[in-house]
Amino acid sequence: MENRIRQVRKAKKLTQQDIARKLNINQTAISQWERGSTVPKNEKLIQLCEILETSSDYLLGISDDPAFRDAESKAVVNTIGSVMESIEAACVNANAECQDMTLEILNELLHLLHIRNLRQKTASLHYLSSTLSSSTQFIDTCIASSLAKDLETGRILKNKDLTLSHLELSLNSLSEILIKSED
Repeated sequence: MENRIRQVRKAKKLTQQDIARKLNINQTAISQWERGSTVPKNEKLIQLCEILETSSDYLLGISDDPAFRDAESKAVVNTIGSVMESIEAACVNANAECQDMTLEILNELLHLLHIRNLRQKTASLHYLSSTLSSSTQFIDTCIASSLAKDLETGRILKNKDLTLSHLELSLNSLSEILIKSED
C-alpha cells in the first residue's frame, strides 16, 4: 500500500504537506503511511482516495486498476475499515500469537478480494465465506482468552460482546458487497 500512496501522490504532483492539509492531519502521518509503518483509518482512507482520485482497492493492493468508483469504493473501504477496527479492538490485549494469526487472517481476506477482482469469483466467494466464519470464531477465542487474562489481573475487557457483534456485522456486510459485485 505504501508504494501506491507515494506513487499516486507524486503523479498528482502533490506533496505530503498538501495531502496532510487537505486531511487536516500532521504531515508525519502521511510519511508513516508511505513508509508502511502505519495505515490510515477508514475515514482518512476514503478522503485520501478522493484527494488522489483513485480507488481504495488500488491503494490497498486489492486491484491493479486505479480507476475511482466513488460509491462502490466508499462502501468497500467503510466495510473493510470497520472489520479492521473491530479486529484491532478485539485483539488489543491478546497475546502475540493471537495478533499474528489475526494479521494472517486479514492478509488472507485481502488476497481473496484480489482473486475476486481477477474474475475467479465463484471459488473465492465460497472460500471467503468460510474464512470469514472461522475468522469470527478465532477472534471470539482471542477475546475470551484476553478476558480470562484480564480477570486474573483485575482488569476487565470492556465491550467484548459489542466488539464481536460489530465485527460479525462488518464481516456480513463485506460478504454482501462481494456477492452483489458478482451480479
